[in-house]
Amino acid sequence: MAERIAIITDSCADIPEALRAEKHISTISVRVCTKDADYRDGIDIHTDEVLRRMEAGESIKTSLPSESEFQELLERLHAEGFTHAVAITMSSAISGTYQMLRMLCQECRFMTCLAFDSGMAAIAEGALALQLADEVQAGLPWAEVEARLGRLRENTHPYFGLDTLKYLMRGGRIGKVTAIAGEILSIKPILSFDAEGVIDSVEKTRGRKALMSHLVERIGKLAEGHHAYRLYFADNAADAERKQLEERVLAVCRECREVVRSSVSSALAVHLGPGLIGVAIQLLD
Repeated sequence: MAERIAIITDSCADIPEALRAEKHISTISVRVCTKDADYRDGIDIHTDEVLRRMEAGESIKTSLPSESEFQELLERLHAEGFTHAVAITMSSAISGTYQMLRMLCQECRFMTCLAFDSGMAAIAEGALALQLADEVQAGLPWAEVEARLGRLRENTHPYFGLDTLKYLMRGGRIGKVTAIAGEILSIKPILSFDAEGVIDSVEKTRGRKALMSHLVERIGKLAEGHHAYRLYFADNAADAERKQLEERVLAVCRECREVVRSSVSSALAVHLGPGLIGVAIQLLD
């Protein structure tokens, strides 16, 4: 039987719905837990509502996707004729999703399954799935999928800034002293993911304008000498700034093959708060 490879991500991959449909990428939803109910990220609740509730003072948390929903998704894909499935997840350093899906993939007996830790989140995670979908369509065999994802992970570089650090502090993802100092001094760190998949500050800037300029500079340096790459832009209630950032980056990255634009998921908004602006570059040559 010929291989048919299905690609799955969690909802925090932030792939625009139209692109998911075009590339045939399936999704398993992270849970967003409010005071009145648990919701499926991107289906029952969306970013604008989460931000509105948080700004009103409501405490919101997230939890893992449903095991039964993932199992049902694998069964549906198998019924559609897929023989293999790879589930690309957000960083295992910030979520237990990878560990849960890895266990379920190992237990699956009716098709060959693999869980892959992207070591990132948001559109950087989605970038791995989008490029893999193109390569699977072009004939990439299952035996090469895991190694190819590893190379794509090494060559995908995300950077983002936040309007406030207090939500990362609440989730225990940044030190309290660092967050308070940042608020007082208007320090806007540029954040990324380290080698262990942990959110880390790679540079500190003073003020929002400096943050934008340094994001442009970082991406521009990574693009130097490359002739095939994609750019990914994301925002979270900062649409005007995202457009401005995109114009500035494209002015220095003239070899860009494709631009992907997305909004940050409601589950990630719980931990990042409003005002996120981000850009990633995926080197392909």
